[in-house]
Amino acid sequence: MLIKEIDRLHNLETIGNFSQEKQEDTAHETLDNIITNVAYTVDNYNIDDKLSLESKLLKECQTILDKNSK
Repeated sequence: MLIKEIDRLHNLETIGNFSQEKQEDTAHETLDNIITNVAYTVDNYNIDDKLSLESKLLKECQTILDKNSK
């Protein structure tokens, strides 16, 4: 799960070449599904950087949604 979450962060950081619809779908999916799993994953594996991963995922989603809402 952690690898999927980190991969999703990378996908969000490099999503600029996809359509606006694909970007928004990915951001919403991340907000609805991926972020809820971050706390569970990092707590189970005793990873100390949970807030950093959550923060980066949220920031990337917000950037995409803000950019596409204009």
